[in-house]
Amino acid sequence: MFCQSCGAEYAIGLNYCNRCGANLNTAIAQTESVPFSVTKPAIVIGSAVVLLTLLGFTALIEGAAKLALVFQQNDPVVVTIALGMITIMVIDLMLVLQLSRLISAALSPVRATQPQKLQPHKAVEQLSPPTGPMPSITEHTTRTLEPAFRQPIQRS
Repeated sequence: MFCQSCGAEYAIGLNYCNRCGANLNTAIAQTESVPFSVTKPAIVIGSAVVLLTLLGFTALIEGAAKLALVFQQNDPVVVTIALGMITIMVIDLMLVLQLSRLISAALSPVRATQPQKLQPHKAVEQLSPPTGPMPSITEHTTRTLEPAFRQPIQRS
């Protein structure tokens, strides 16, 4: 199984993630349906199918007519029309398939998950707050213009 917080794999039976410390026993958040409008995508995809089909077939027929003037044989013209129509129909089929997926996704009860609140690890809660000033995390990580060695300060 995988941690819902960081995605790390964990063994069944663990209470907390070994990587991020997230509680692995929390129930999955309540889900609610997401409103989704299909009108605009349906109009766009439908008009794309119609325009592609009409303009594609028109361009294909005109190209085949000009090709027939160049060649005196019918074979290149027939092959061009057949391959062009197959290409246009495959693209139309893909667009209709995309439209049907979009409509079926809108009609199915899609649920969105709520973001979960992360609970701190029990060991983190038991730690006492640090006392005194915290040391700098950037100490000895950058060069300075100070000499590397200083004479110790003598106190009287």
